[in-house]
Amino acid sequence: MPVTLSNIPEISNISLEEALRALLDYGNAKGLSDHVLELNLLLGDYLRTRDSLTLTSDQKNARIAGIHQSLLQMVNKLEEAEQAPTNTANPNEVLSIDPEIHKNTCNRDQQLHTFKQLNESLKGNNPIQFYYVIGEESDLVPGFVKRVAFDLRGNVLGRLGSSNDSVVKVESDEVDFRLIGGDERSTMIELKKGIFDRFGIDTTNREIAPLSEKNFQYIIDHSPFFKDKSRHRIMITHILVHELEWDEDLVPEILESFFNDFFDAVETDSTLEFLFFVGFEYDEEDGDEIRKIIKAQSLSIEGLEKIPALEKISYKDIRRWFNHYRFMFEDSSSRKSKLENLFTDKNGVYDMEDVQRKLKSLIIEYNNAQLYG
Repeated sequence: MPVTLSNIPEISNISLEEALRALLDYGNAKGLSDHVLELNLLLGDYLRTRDSLTLTSDQKNARIAGIHQSLLQMVNKLEEAEQAPTNTANPNEVLSIDPEIHKNTCNRDQQLHTFKQLNESLKGNNPIQFYYVIGEESDLVPGFVKRVAFDLRGNVLGRLGSSNDSVVKVESDEVDFRLIGGDERSTMIELKKGIFDRFGIDTTNREIAPLSEKNFQYIIDHSPFFKDKSRHRIMITHILVHELEWDEDLVPEILESFFNDFFDAVETDSTLEFLFFVGFEYDEEDGDEIRKIIKAQSLSIEGLEKIPALEKISYKDIRRWFNHYRFMFEDSSSRKSKLENLFTDKNGVYDMEDVQRKLKSLIIEYNNAQLYG
């Protein structure tokens, strides 16, 4: 029996994987790139769930039921796309790309690989996870966290589209850590304010006072972000701790109390996943001494998973980025020429800050050429 959109629901009752792959073939044949991305995410989610060693049987059944429901919704979307007017753009047409996203995709492979391994091992029983990463200011710790968000959306290097309209919605935001007068209680309240604000809750509202007695469960129960239950949401929060806010006695104690007390006995919806990154950032002028102090102290904070420290970028790393984004260049000769003009030292290493600045400029130049010729 030939596979059609009308009999996909029937096939999915027998084999969910077969139905997903049939829909992928259909989407690819019709050039429906947005739907293909969404289906790839669904298929990947199904395969990871099916093969997971950390999920219980009940957890697997619940996730697979959700995937099955999403598949049925996809059939409706594809039927609507099939009936839509055919004067759509060529799916192979080159589009503009977001420089604020794609400037972050140079290297960081070791850090990303470690995160993926930890995330996969913790995901079954830990919908709330904590990580830390350390780097110099010019290593751009915030850029790495944005790279994680980009990867979790299902994007790959070189993909033009950077939308977040898939079944998995990933949102990231940054909160500055401020040490208030060397006082633990005041600093904790300030940190809580940042987290509450990040999730859209007005801390000036008298109904939530006293803030010191509220924990993360209040956010889950009251945040306007979580009203939409139609798709899985991954919420990434980056807490940036600069060396100027570092106190080797207070900061580890405050953060450990924050992780243990603020998130104690929290019950979250199965559609929600929370990732908290603590980024320890130091000034290059202070050299290795402050780096060693922060690294040693942060290692002692219970509950934080370690991501390898950020490092400088090699010329080979940059060459790989240019190769992944080769569609931006007319040919290999122009790509090589642009690379050598922007990055002259083939044997040196580069600050990520410098690399990102140049890559952003290059992407903007490419986008302008697409728009204006």
